[in-house]
Amino acid sequence: MTDGDIYTVVINENGEEVFTQNLSDENGERDGSGHHIFSDLNGDGQIEIVVFLGHVGSYSGYTQIKVLDTNGKELHKVSVGYNAFYQQRRFLIADLDNDGDKEIILSTVDNRFLVYDHTLRLIASLENVDYYPHFASDIDGDNHKEILVTDGQNLQALSLNDNTLIKEWTLAFDNNVGASVVTNLDNDSQAELIVTTGDGKLHFFDF
Repeated sequence: MTDGDIYTVVINENGEEVFTQNLSDENGERDGSGHHIFSDLNGDGQIEIVVFLGHVGSYSGYTQIKVLDTNGKELHKVSVGYNAFYQQRRFLIADLDNDGDKEIILSTVDNRFLVYDHTLRLIASLENVDYYPHFASDIDGDNHKEILVTDGQNLQALSLNDNTLIKEWTLAFDNNVGASVVTNLDNDSQAELIVTTGDGKLHFFDF
C-alpha cells in the first residue's frame, strides 16, 4: 500500500531502467497497491506484465488489472470494481485448457471468483464464494488443469468447461491448508495430491 502515486518500474539484468509508468485508475485515484506477474500470456514468446492494481477502504478507488508489454505500453485493461481489492492478494495465471493462451484467475474481497482470458475478457465467474486460488494442475489426467481453491481449511477443485466453472470435489481439513503439490509418486500415470496443514501433517490423496 502507498499514500502516494503507484508506479510500475522495470529494470533489466544490468540494473538499467527499462521504463517507469505511473499507475492510476479511470477516476485518478492514486493511493493503493500494485502487484505484478511476468508471463507470456498468448504463447508468442514475448513476455507481458500483468499488473494488479488494488484499492480498498482508506485507499479507495477502482481495482484494475492491466496488461503491459515490456516497453510499458498498455495492451489491455479491465476494472474489477470499486474497492474490490484482491482477496488474500492471491493471483493465478495458468493455461487451463492447453490452447496456448493463459487465463488470469483471482478472487475479490466482495466474494467474487473471476477468470479472464489473456485479453482480459471475463470468461467465467462465481458469486458469493469465500475462497481464493491456491494453484492449478491437471490432477485427473484429462489434459485440462483444475483450479485448486481454498478458504483456509477446505481445498476445492474447480474445472472450466465451456466458460463455466464447475465444482468437482472438496477436501476438508482440521487445520489451515498450507503448501500443496501434485506429482506422480509411484509412476502409475496417476497423479497424487500432497497437502500440508498447520498442525505439521502431510496428507496424501490418489486420483
